[in-house]
Amino acid sequence: MTFLILGSTTCVICAEPIATVRQSARLLYAHGDDVGDIARCGRSFVHCACWDVWPLRPRWAESTRRLMAAAAGMVSVRGVMGHKPGMRDVLVTDTAAPFEWTIPTDELARVLEALHSRTPTTLEFRHDWWTVARMAAGVRLIGVHRRECCVDLTLRDVEALIEVTERLLHSDSAV
Repeated sequence: MTFLILGSTTCVICAEPIATVRQSARLLYAHGDDVGDIARCGRSFVHCACWDVWPLRPRWAESTRRLMAAAAGMVSVRGVMGHKPGMRDVLVTDTAAPFEWTIPTDELARVLEALHSRTPTTLEFRHDWWTVARMAAGVRLIGVHRRECCVDLTLRDVEALIEVTERLLHSDSAV
């Protein structure tokens, strides 16, 4: 497992150091048949800006989507995935971002309400604050942990995110 050590951990795309949590994303797993030898870098960190323009991004995201969709208990809508790894949480993943969001099962209804809202909504669970804001390009998600902004990104497939959240909320496996 790769750990993010600010100023030391390098982006696997550009090989430059990652200076802030906010500018980083963690690659999800991809299959070597789809993306080549760089697949060994799954779970490594990249700059969000590098990921956004990386020519391999579409193939990587599709490979991740296929790998995740094949897992038992996975809820899948296009590139947005969801499953319940434990009793208290669900994990929602957007393979195009790449982004993983751990949501307490008892907060799914509030998250769904925030995703439907036309005004920015801030949710607090555990030690994190999440602001969800609908935009023309998708939904902007800002995550703050212990007073530090650690996520600020736009998830583009809002409808898939909503559908996955609804299915997790109403499934027996998410109760």
